Amino acid sequence: MGDKSPAVPVIPPALLDAPQTCGYLGIGKTHLHEMVRAGKFGPSPVRLGRCVRYRRVELDAWLAAGCPSRERWAMLSKARADQ
Repeated sequence: MGDKSPAVPVIPPALLDAPQTCGYLGIGKTHLHEMVRAGKFGPSPVRLGRCVRYRRVELDAWLAAGCPSRERWAMLSKARADQ
């Protein structure tokens, strides 16, 4: 009858590019770039050559913290790392 293969789990990527980040946050690409330029986007990018990516876990933590500005996020991240 039917040969059922075990389901392969879908693992979300750890690093998201700009379009994936926008989709994850539910914002447009222009809005993301405006937030970055204005210092309102906290998570730091990861640069892989010319590619820019954002850590999904950092995006989650930033959202949980209430989306603070880049400056405030840096202070919160440093305090968290010092614990």
